[in-house]
Parts: sequence; structure tokens; C-alpha cells
Amino acid sequence: MSERTDQSGNTRRGVLKKTGAAALTVPFLAGCAEDGTGETGNGNGNGGGGFEQPDSDEIIDATWTRGMDETVDDMSWNPRSITLSPITQYDVYAGLWIWDYLEGELSGELASSWDIDGDEAWVEFYDSYWHNGDKFTTEDVAMSFDIMFWQQENAGDREEHPIEEFHIEDETSARIVFSGDHPPSWEHWVDMPWRGYGILYDNRNVSAEWYDRLDAEDPESDAFAEVFDDFTNTEDIYSPEEGDYPVGNGPFQYKEHTDTSVTFERFEDYAHADTINFAESRWEFHDDRAMAFFEGEIDESRHGVPPAPEDMHLMPDEYQLYREGNQRETDITFNIGDGVPGEDRPVYDRAIRESINYLVDREEWSAIFGEEWEVLEEPEHPIPEGTLREQPQEFQDMIRDLDLVNREHDIETAIERVNASENYYYDEDEEIVVCENGDYHVDAGEQAHVEILSRQDIRADISQLLSQWMDDFGWSVDRFPVDSATESERRENGTFDIKINTSSCETVGDHAAGPEIETYENRIHWSNPLPVPEVNDWDGEIVGWDYMEAWEEHAALPADAPMEEWGQYYVEASWAWNWLCARFFSLGRTEPGAIRNDQFAIDGDSTLNHIAWAPSHGIRSPETTIWAREE
Repeated sequence: MSERTDQSGNTRRGVLKKTGAAALTVPFLAGCAEDGTGETGNGNGNGGGGFEQPDSDEIIDATWTRGMDETVDDMSWNPRSITLSPITQYDVYAGLWIWDYLEGELSGELASSWDIDGDEAWVEFYDSYWHNGDKFTTEDVAMSFDIMFWQQENAGDREEHPIEEFHIEDETSARIVFSGDHPPSWEHWVDMPWRGYGILYDNRNVSAEWYDRLDAEDPESDAFAEVFDDFTNTEDIYSPEEGDYPVGNGPFQYKEHTDTSVTFERFEDYAHADTINFAESRWEFHDDRAMAFFEGEIDESRHGVPPAPEDMHLMPDEYQLYREGNQRETDITFNIGDGVPGEDRPVYDRAIRESINYLVDREEWSAIFGEEWEVLEEPEHPIPEGTLREQPQEFQDMIRDLDLVNREHDIETAIERVNASENYYYDEDEEIVVCENGDYHVDAGEQAHVEILSRQDIRADISQLLSQWMDDFGWSVDRFPVDSATESERRENGTFDIKINTSSCETVGDHAAGPEIETYENRIHWSNPLPVPEVNDWDGEIVGWDYMEAWEEHAALPADAPMEEWGQYYVEASWAWNWLCARFFSLGRTEPGAIRNDQFAIDGDSTLNHIAWAPSHGIRSPETTIWAREE
């Protein structure tokens, strides 16, 4: 681990030892980078972004209410848990930066100013506080880097990450050293804390004991991994039932909760409290969030709005749509086994994944789901057709000129692909798939078996239909429609073969970008490099495609780069997606969001905002600020 020193010459670890500092587990790759125009922050106290000011200083006695699809009992109060609820993550915690999508640059949240010189970033922090009154200092930031570095060492990928060192300069300033020139495309790293790239700091006085326990273990050892797992899942740190409330540093602090709601109140000592002109933020559980929005029980929804034309009368008299370019896709995702212990699962074999793809009958899918979803007829690349059609013709031609396979419903080809696999064959007399040598699920000579994982509330019907097709073909199938917490746990542990997934996209990059693909590695066990041959060489030698390296090269291109250079990344991503067949689309629908205007309004020029991705951004990011209306 790199040595990190403060001005007195103490090591970073030494500083924390003296102060009894605590730890954080969410990896931090925050955006101390130049903006989208190639210029660095302006250093004037807001880093080039800045927060808009309300028209008056009056605080409106209003509660910004959003819906959630789980009860409080189903959620974790631990901000590091894989079952983390947005109720704590979105409202309670702040990060160093927020990405300003209109200006294409960073806007400081906890960072008051910064300066970037080559591979170093010098950062000044606002004078801010934790919700319990403790002052926020660089020691809180530094401990998160310790945990991040240790976690990376334990995973064996320390050298792959861009942040090399962290130095405390004094209580309110620090220096970050990158492994090379600072990484590009910071909007992905800054704006997605729930994917592990942002930062959820922890108060150094709250969990000092956990930090010491982690520090006592060799980061590369199994013992560290066990302590780290306990740390990210324990409910001992914050348990409101015991009077231990979440201690954050963000715009809202914990006020109260019931079995079905959590209420936060405006934090007066938040660095940008003057950008919030309403008193409270509340999350409420509703089985049908669209109906809750129609009936005025919540102020915002990104589910079921706007409704079908015949139901438009349900919409409130005054409303605003946002994210109107957003499309949601449902896809079938395979676990391909990277980093998962145990014997092979059948879906680790590419031929088996292809066979299952050929079983999908899109005409039947359309007949069942057609009123709500549009069947995606060409799922051969990761860029939705609607999004692709919005791109320049030259780019469209680059993607469509690829030698890609559209795996339409074809039982004969499904049988051929099973027989092309290494460990399975199709018994045409018994009309079943047989595992020849045994695998994770069954012994040699038995009917092959798969497990399908889905959420019980929003994806179970799709998994049921896929299960039926596979059963009719000759697979033994177990289907697991589970709650969100169980789904997250099984996904992270790799205890599934097929997962029914829904994803949301607004731009050409959302489904093919390196940071997005990296979530496949962390969440569904894909590897980097992806094991694929050269583009358009179907039967060629596996050479591998390093998607993060390719993404960084792509994102570093100047804005006026030729389309041939700019589009090359997406060509490679589309090829890898199609050849590997580790995920394929099935259904899609346009999915904007809506906000009721009787009490709140979005202040911004762009309908393509991000209050649905992370609702707190509607409070904190400058272009999507939500203001309460005065009565």
C-alpha cells in the first residue's frame, strides 16, 4: 500500500491510529477531473458547477414524498450493505462532487474547490458537519481510502484502479494521486454511489472498532474478507430500534420511521442547505407506486407514467414529465462464473447460453406482454434500437455492418447448440437435455438443471414464461422469485444460473459503457477481459477484450474526434456482447417519470435529468433542483 503522509510527516494510518478513526467500505472513485470541455474546475469555490439559489430564504413547510417497493423491515440501515435501501443512501449521505449534466462538469458538494495538475488533484473541503454534530474532516475521507485500498488488495485487483495514494494536507484539504493521468468520464464515477463508485463516508467516531478490526488483518487474507463481509452486512452500527440513528453528512437527517415509511428533515448544517427550500423528505411503501402518484399520495413516480391514453384522466391536473428519452429494457442475464467458487454451472458454457436464447419465442412474448412492453426484435447488440436510431447515420452503419447473429426462436438450432457444448447433449428419444459428466447441479447422465432468479414483484411473470419454454425443451428448472434482499444476496454470491433483469437507459453509452459493463463483473460475475475473439472473427482464437481499458481510451477522445474513432468502442462492445451471449434483451418500453406540480417543480432546462436515477440528485444537482412552491 502506498504511504500517505500529512504535513507533520505522520503516515495516514498513523493519524487514524491517534484519533481512533473509523472506516468506510464503499469504494471511492470520485470526480476530481477536468470537465466535459477539457477544462478543470474554476477554483472559485464551486469547482465550475455551482448551486442555484432559491428566490427567497423562506423554508416551505412541505414534504417531498417518494415511493419505494419494500417495507422498512426488508431494508438495511447499514449504508454498505448489498441490500442497501435508497432511503439512507440517497438522502443521508453526501459526496465530494456531483456531475452537472447540463454543463458537462463537476459541481462541488463537500469539495469547495480543487485543482488538477497531471496525475494529482488538490482538494479543499467545505466547513461541514455530520448529523450528530461532529465536524467533517479529511480523516473521514482518508479512512475510506484505507478501506478501499485494502478491499482492492483482497480482491487482487489493486493495480487496476486509478487512485494510487491519498495524502492529508490538513483538516480541510487533501491531495489525491492517480496511477496515471486522471481518469476520464467522471460523470460515471461521481454519479453512481449505489454501484460502488461514489462514496458514502462514515463518521470516524461511529465505527472506529470496525476500522481497527479490518486494520488488524492482512488485506490479502481470508480473515480480512470475513471481517469485511461482516462489516458490510452488520446491523449493529445503525439500529433505529435501539436508538442508533444513521449518522450521515448529506442534505437530510433521520427524523422518524414506521414499518412503511421513513422521514428525513432538512439538515441545517449541510454545506448547501440554502439550495433546499422545503422541510422534509419522506419515502413511503406502496404496492402500486403509479396509483399512489395518481391519487396524490406521493409527489414523484417513474413507474407507470404517463399511463395508456385511455387512462390519462388519472394524471394530476398539473404535472411535469422528466427523462422523456428514457427506455427500460428487460433482459435475460447469465452467470458466467467469474470469481464464483464451486463446480461448473451449465450456463458457463457459451453454447448453452446460445441454446437458451434460441428458445425465446418473441411472438408469444408479444402476445402476453404486448400491451405494456414492446418486443425487441433485434437483440443482437447492447444499444437499444430506439437509441441507435437517434445517432448519426455513420455510427448506425458501423454497428449494423458488424457480423452479428440475431438468435430468433429456432428449436432445431437450440438442439444443435446443446450438442456443441462440452458437457451436455440433447437426448431426442427422451426429449431432454442430459449432463454427460456431472456439474454443479446434477450427477453424470442426469437431466440437466438450471436455476432462474427474479424479483417476486416485478420480474416473476417473465421468469415464469422462460421457465416454461426451457421445461418444454427438456431442461429441469427451478424458479426463484424472491424479495429484493434475497435477490441481491444470491446475485452477489453467484448462486444462480439465469437472472431476469430490468435496466434503464437514456443515452447510447448506458448499455455499452465500461463503468456499466463493470457492474456485470461485480454483480453477475463476468470477467475482464471478456473472453472473445477479434471483431467479426466468429471462429477465431480467444484474445480477450479489456473493456475498461477500451472505455478509458474512448472517453479520452476529444469532442471533435472522427466518428470512426469515436464509434470503435461501441463496435467492440457490441461484438463482445453478441458473441459472448451472456445477456440478451427481450422486451422494452418508454419509461419517463413524472412529478406533481401542485407543490413542487423541477428547476432546470433539461427534461433529461436524473432525479429518477438517484432522487437526491433532484435536490443536489444544479440542473435538476426541485423547489417547493409557495402556497
